[in-house]
Amino acid sequence: MSSYKLIFPIIMVLVMLGSVYMLWDTRAKVKAEYDEALSQAREYAEQDIEKYAVENYTKALDINPTVDVYYELGKYYFDIESYKKSLDVAETMMDEYADNVKGYELALDVYLSKNNFRDCFELNDVYEKRSKKSEKFEKGIEKIKYEFYIEASFQGVTSFCGDVCSVMKENSWGYRDKYGDSVTGLNFNFTGPMFDGYAPVIDKEGDAYIIDSEGSKVDNIKDVPRAVSIGMVVDGICPVYDGSSWSYYNTKDGLLFGGYDSAGAFSSEVAAVQKNGKWNLINYEGSNVIDDTFDEIFVDEKGISYRNERLFVKQNGSWYMIDAEGKKITDEAFEDARLFADTTYAAVKKNGKWGYIDNSGKWFIEPTYDEARSFSNGFAAVKIGDKWGFINSDKELCIECQFDDAKEFSDNGSVFVKEGEEWQFLMLYSYNH
Repeated sequence: MSSYKLIFPIIMVLVMLGSVYMLWDTRAKVKAEYDEALSQAREYAEQDIEKYAVENYTKALDINPTVDVYYELGKYYFDIESYKKSLDVAETMMDEYADNVKGYELALDVYLSKNNFRDCFELNDVYEKRSKKSEKFEKGIEKIKYEFYIEASFQGVTSFCGDVCSVMKENSWGYRDKYGDSVTGLNFNFTGPMFDGYAPVIDKEGDAYIIDSEGSKVDNIKDVPRAVSIGMVVDGICPVYDGSSWSYYNTKDGLLFGGYDSAGAFSSEVAAVQKNGKWNLINYEGSNVIDDTFDEIFVDEKGISYRNERLFVKQNGSWYMIDAEGKKITDEAFEDARLFADTTYAAVKKNGKWGYIDNSGKWFIEPTYDEARSFSNGFAAVKIGDKWGFINSDKELCIECQFDDAKEFSDNGSVFVKEGEEWQFLMLYSYNH
């Protein structure tokens, strides 16, 4: 009995050792099988024998599924231009290994190879929710940051005013939003800028009234004559041209004052007007704001002359930047100028070239371009030679000069560009996907 007690522990140790050995032996055999499958996969891949390369990659993954081998298989499919299968592998990787960047890198390679820029940016939305970063992935996205597509064409357009602009086909006008969607049909003879959700229009019968952002009539303009043109409605006041002169109307009370040769919309409670060949700023009472008069005040496409606390006036053949009290911000004279479109940089011309200044008069970009428009939402249209393109706030030419004309960017990455006689609705994939 005592001898059995001595033998039993020895037997148990031997059994345990045997189990360990068998486990080790099994693992060694499995590893050898895995290594052989992976080696064969790579060898067949190098010989461009797809069937056996894939069979062996699949065998290796059955034995030991790892993100690196999945990536190797997906990259093999990519290299032989089997993009659908490569993308399938990438999607498996992103599902099974969501915290690993390689699946995203592989998927991006596939999308880039097919110029599927919309899919690239949708993938980037998912990628940005992850905590880990990939320099390769981010460089790939950076390279296509300014890729664009064209949505529609029109014969006439205006710059965006907020989220909406006017478009024209066959002499009929309507509105589109910054996504390219129709706000109204092409139902009008005239469409004014839409501000705070309201815009003045003249319909096909010649009647003038106010519509909302859905295109519905919401108000009349009291006592307005048969108008030819109507400016932006601000605080219920708009300039109206009757074919001979401009006057200001309150939509509720009717005529306020008028008799101007030209008249702009109110902005920050001032508007630019021309009378007897001279320009000035007026307030809501129709009184001059500045004692001096000017040969010209720059008025933009929306009818605005004062933005970013500045306006540009012309005296004795030169343009100057002033404030609403008539004080020059800088004594520097310009050959031409464009009003600020936002709070960043205005385009000005000096020595035959266009550059950009801030509202203190400091140069942001020295005179460089043949023509230019002010910065809007991080971009500015510039002309080099006879073609227009866009620069960004890093002073880079981000969209090559290839258009016959260009407007200002919306805050949604959309802009109108002209090719031939047609204005086209351009949208950046990075904003719209």
